[in-house]
Amino acid sequence: MLRASGLQKRVGTAVALSGVDLHAVEGECVGVTGPNGSGRSTLLKLLATVLPPSAGSIDIDGIDAVRAPYDARRRLAYVGEHAVAGHGLTASEYLDFMLSARGVPQTRTALDEALSRAAVAADADVDTLSAGNRRRVSLVAAFLAKPRLLLLDDPFSALDADARLEFTRWLSELRHAGTTIVTALNDERDVRALCQRVVRLEVQASGLKPFAVLPTPAAI
Repeated sequence: MLRASGLQKRVGTAVALSGVDLHAVEGECVGVTGPNGSGRSTLLKLLATVLPPSAGSIDIDGIDAVRAPYDARRRLAYVGEHAVAGHGLTASEYLDFMLSARGVPQTRTALDEALSRAAVAADADVDTLSAGNRRRVSLVAAFLAKPRLLLLDDPFSALDADARLEFTRWLSELRHAGTTIVTALNDERDVRALCQRVVRLEVQASGLKPFAVLPTPAAI
């Protein structure tokens, strides 16, 4: 489903990421860990085609994501590190807009049920929600899009314990239905709960970020 080779990202003369190879098969959850500044968010943005790599290749479901990023985006959903902006929409309206734009519209009942599961009021103004609740809305939008590849940057930030547990279950359901998940994580508990494999990015004095693949129990 995903194969990235020799990924590098330079910003001017600085090296944000270098020498990264990563693969993930259908229905697998791969965690990306590492200290601050190791390039976790940068890696997710490269895989999501938000940023172009300075070098290297990315293949998503047989598509060259570097040469055909818009084709690759039809296969994936990405939830970044920043809270979603609602632009005056309610939670239900936001989901309806985002999913219709992706060509996967849902019924109002389905939207309301998903928001209820996420413990977010369907008629809540997204822009007035807390950071945690806006994170929930963005995750629900990504989940309902039914992507082949789901890319998540620290998905449980600002979520309480009950929400973390519920979204862990939800991700398990998606994975068992065939969705491939790559997620950057800070908390070791989340790594153990979610991931079959872990890619750890490291910072070296040279600025290069090699990685090691670490085994982890399959909890979901």
